[in-house]
Amino acid sequence: MLQCVFTKAVELAAGRIGLTKDQAAVRSAKLQPIEKGVYEILGVIQFKAGEAIGLEDVPKSLRSFLDDESEQRLADIERRQVEAEARARLEAEAKAEAEKPASKKVKK
Repeated sequence: MLQCVFTKAVELAAGRIGLTKDQAAVRSAKLQPIEKGVYEILGVIQFKAGEAIGLEDVPKSLRSFLDDESEQRLADIERRQVEAEARARLEAEAKAEAEKPASKKVKK
C-alpha cells in the first residue's frame, strides 16, 4: 500500500485503505476490517489535509492533491511497473523467438 498525504481534504467511497486504529475508530461505521490496519470502505469517508492514509491505488482525480513526497513515491512505483512490463515483454519475445524452428527465425 502506498502511504499518501494529500494537500487538501479528500473523500473516498470505495476500495481498500490502510489506517491507524485512531483513524479507523472515527470512521468505523463505514469500514469493514480486512486485516490489521487494512479496511474495506463501505461508504463515503473524508480525510483532512495532511492526514496520512495507505492506498492500493490512488484515484487519478486525487493525484493532483498529493503532497510532494507522496507524488514522488507514486511516480517511482509507476516507473518500476513500466520497467517491469517492458522487461517481461522483451523476455516473452526472446522466448518466442528462441522457440521458433530455425527456418522461421528472422535474421537481423
